[in-house]
Amino acid sequence: MLKVFRRIVHFFGHSFLTLLALVFTLFLALASIAPYVDPNVFCLPNLLALALPILACINLFLLIYWSARKKVSALIPLASLFLAIGIHLVRFYDTPPATLSSLPDNAQVFRVLSYNVNLFRLYSWADTPPTASEIAALVRRTEADIICLQEFTTSDATFPDSAARKLFAPFSHIHYTLHHGDLHHGVALFSKYPILERGVIEFPDSYNCAIYADLRVGSDTLRVYSTHFQSFRLHRNNLNFIRSPRFTSSDNLLFEISDIFKKLYRTLQRQAQQAQYVKNSISTSPHPVLLCGDFNATPFTYTYATVSQGMYDTFNEIHKGYGATFSTLFPPMRIDFILHPPEIFPYAFQVLHAPYSDHYPVLASFAFSKSFRK
Repeated sequence: MLKVFRRIVHFFGHSFLTLLALVFTLFLALASIAPYVDPNVFCLPNLLALALPILACINLFLLIYWSARKKVSALIPLASLFLAIGIHLVRFYDTPPATLSSLPDNAQVFRVLSYNVNLFRLYSWADTPPTASEIAALVRRTEADIICLQEFTTSDATFPDSAARKLFAPFSHIHYTLHHGDLHHGVALFSKYPILERGVIEFPDSYNCAIYADLRVGSDTLRVYSTHFQSFRLHRNNLNFIRSPRFTSSDNLLFEISDIFKKLYRTLQRQAQQAQYVKNSISTSPHPVLLCGDFNATPFTYTYATVSQGMYDTFNEIHKGYGATFSTLFPPMRIDFILHPPEIFPYAFQVLHAPYSDHYPVLASFAFSKSFRK
């Protein structure tokens, strides 16, 4: 009787694990195709793509487990891992990074910094004092020539716009999308190079936006975008629930999960629309385009795939470390980017682990020369 019972338990246990493997294989497969699926048509792949590293780890664990037991079920997670690796190898490494042993004499060298400054922590519920002076000092230490700031905020009482414009670089382009009391929120672009032309891309029904400026860099003109795509707007209780899902009743559990997924769903759809606005603007630019900003999206999403088409991801070119720029959630994510055109060559890239925001700034060094890529 005991043997029969063990066989039943073994059968159902094996069946459950096989079903689990099938579910997570499907989830990873859907997450892998997210760059090709518009969330406004079908949102699930991009929702799952937010957890792609976790899904990959689960499938890897299942692969090791079934392989150790010498079961054919190992083929299930193996298939999904091959699919995920194959898709993203093609996306990120279809063109080998260019190499450069030394800079040509005619190269125009400059540094670019992109940073979501978290409103300089001027908001009343901040856990730390305002950080504008610390961030300005950090930017000065980087010796950045072009500075793109998202969630740029000024205060009429404590940090006026006139003071903010003096902190970073002589030429500036600032666009505010929200005025709340004496606070003004928006996106900013500062430059040591003269600004020839300015522009704003308004996003419908959103306080997010993108701005651009045409800069005279040496004898060339470069269009630089400072972009901030739709935030997920997860409240502190949402973040606390994600980090540690505690609840007192099933009603609380269902409400928290429902609230989080509604916000994720709406945000992914808006991000895709906003990415298309920026892509349309880039396609009409008469100059090479450098795209900087907080995308609020990982490289595995439709939003990133839309705006990165025809451009190079500086991080992928340099290949240094994991590159996470947002560590508030687990796993840490890379959602801040500097994308560049073929006409400029990156030779350095850093994620600066500064404690002044919920994001880390990214810093890239470039050489502007049309002879670098043909």
